[in-house]
Amino acid sequence: MRKLSKTFLTISAVLSFICAGIFLIVGIIMIAAGAIGAPAIAEAEQGGDVAAAAYLGGMIGGAVVFFFLAIFALVSGIVSNKAKATQAMGNLICAIVFSAISCTWLGVAGGILGLVANSREKNSGVVDAQ
Repeated sequence: MRKLSKTFLTISAVLSFICAGIFLIVGIIMIAAGAIGAPAIAEAEQGGDVAAAAYLGGMIGGAVVFFFLAIFALVSGIVSNKAKATQAMGNLICAIVFSAISCTWLGVAGGILGLVANSREKNSGVVDAQ
């Protein structure tokens, strides 16, 4: 069970780093699209300044969300690597929390399996194969 937990946490860390890169790229694209599209809206519509400001605000707001997702994904990857290495209860719980926030469900599964393996080892005195 511990091997499966470590495998899931490794896959989760890799996926988290990939997702962080994608989230950063999407955030940058949203800011660029807002900067390019807002003047075009302002020129094309009657009273376009209000529409352009709303468009730009929406794009920047979306970009901020993606930047926060990128930060959570990076933290999830780092915590998953640390939890894989130490298999400590606190690290596994942090891996579960940050994996859930960044939507890498293999990290949640790996953290839960690690907690179950630790609990089983603690209660029975039998050490799982590592």
